[in-house]
Amino acid sequence: HRPHWGKLFTTDAARLAELYPRLPQLRALAARLDPEGVLRNDYLDRVLVVPTLCCANAAFFPSLG
Repeated sequence: HRPHWGKLFTTDAARLAELYPRLPQLRALAARLDPEGVLRNDYLDRVLVVPTLCCANAAFFPSLG
């Protein structure tokens, strides 16, 4: 089952990646539309693993380079 995003859940990043096959597209979109992370929090940073648009992440997320 997929978690309910409006409720507290403890699903980790690896399991979310299994449940949401388009998660890489969400990550890229979040990085492009919110590069400063203003709309994110510590939990979303941890489970979504949203890249920043810096060179340190270019190897891990080549589509953002």
